[in-house]
Amino acid sequence: MSPTSGAAAGVPLPPSVRRRLEALWANHDKHVRSTTLERLRLMRLADDEVRGRPQPRQLAIGLAYLLNRISTPVAPGDLLLGRIAEEVPDEAGGALFQRTVEQWHGRGVPPWMRDAVLVK
Repeated sequence: MSPTSGAAAGVPLPPSVRRRLEALWANHDKHVRSTTLERLRLMRLADDEVRGRPQPRQLAIGLAYLLNRISTPVAPGDLLLGRIAEEVPDEAGGALFQRTVEQWHGRGVPPWMRDAVLVK
């Protein structure tokens, strides 16, 4: 099945509609192990930058570090910007992910990136 097949098969779709359907299909049909290793790598580097600082400063410096370095790919037909660069990890990438989650106490984000559920 393709993003342009279905009830209207054989009827040409306007290019803007076709692009939207292709973008939705690409997001739906990605590899199950696809992950955001780029962000994980950058968060590990940001972790080094913020170590030893008070938590509010850690969050400010860490987020600024990420925002200044993270890629923001844009594809033709994107309606919303903010796509995440994803990849299927190889053996080294998988090991990095596992080590990082262990280091960050079972989470995929560093301790300085708290959320309301975990704050005591």
